[in-house]
Amino acid sequence: MPSSHMPGEVDGRADAPSKHLIGLQALRGAAALMVLLHHLVEEENAQLAQRLIPHGLGVGWVGVDLFFVLSGFIIFTTAAKAKSGMPVAAAFFSARFFRVFPAYWVATSLQLLLVAVIGAGLSGEGGHNLVRSLFLLPQGETQPILAAGWTLVHEILFYAIVGFLLILPKKFLAPGLFLWGASTIFAHISGFSRSNDFAITFYNPLNNEFLLGATIALILQKFSRPKNGFPIIVGGTVLLLIGIFVFYAFNGFEAEASTANWLRLALIGCPAGFIVAGVASLSTNECKFIVPTGAWFGDFSYSLYLIQKPIIVVGALLAAKLPGIVENLVFLTVAPSLAVLVAFLLYHFVEKPTHKLGQRVSAFIRN
Repeated sequence: MPSSHMPGEVDGRADAPSKHLIGLQALRGAAALMVLLHHLVEEENAQLAQRLIPHGLGVGWVGVDLFFVLSGFIIFTTAAKAKSGMPVAAAFFSARFFRVFPAYWVATSLQLLLVAVIGAGLSGEGGHNLVRSLFLLPQGETQPILAAGWTLVHEILFYAIVGFLLILPKKFLAPGLFLWGASTIFAHISGFSRSNDFAITFYNPLNNEFLLGATIALILQKFSRPKNGFPIIVGGTVLLLIGIFVFYAFNGFEAEASTANWLRLALIGCPAGFIVAGVASLSTNECKFIVPTGAWFGDFSYSLYLIQKPIIVVGALLAAKLPGIVENLVFLTVAPSLAVLVAFLLYHFVEKPTHKLGQRVSAFIRN
């Protein structure tokens, strides 16, 4: 997700990366690959006659929860260091716009092109609103044209709230965010959370994963960091595996949407918080144990997250025309490789240049 880009910038300035944040870049890469694996399992099951990937590996969707917690952690960490006021808020919105939308629009355009050429299997559930899809405005239970956009709708909402709070004195930042989190509880009790498209998004329990990340950042700012983050990572991973098992045992995805999201927050989001806290506590020396490839994937994880689903769907549709197990072998090698290649190109030629442009525009606004 875009908000956890390293180094962080809230008001348009690129800060030197903290030694405690370096490992989070690798975690972003791991989360993106987890979601990629989920889509591979999903499309192999849906489009191909045989299965080679164990169905259990489809739990890579939990990478989204890691992204949300990471986003909350990074944005709060950098927002807490920034000044407050209208120029800072305007610079923040500018930086976020250039960080999110150019790459998203290119990926959406590719999706529309593929729908026009291939059609079946790419158009999703239908009922998309083009304007709302392009500008990531709430559509209730309907996903944007680009399926990955549903998470970005929540990201944009989070940015909007943080940006508004940056206008106010700094002391309102944390209380304002936690007031939002508390409002989701009362909205669900009253039933107002399902009253309209905006309410469905604004009061979605999964938004509390951003606040979980912000809480972790606040705790690590106020207190000394753990001397060793690895036990926290291991403990969080164990809790995550247990949470996944319990979530499926309660048929989480078969439950009513709001109930499923509360379950997901408790069973998946909270363990993800421990993992993020552990990685954020790693020192520079401890981060040396992290495979550098993970950080490399982290650099273009946003582009990979955007583009992977349409590429994988097309790969499955084309591979399905091949005989026997050949279809699986071709799909499982070509589709992810092509997704990584296209994502790298999207990052290099769109995401990275427009991100730098956004930094310059934001610096101009701030000054």
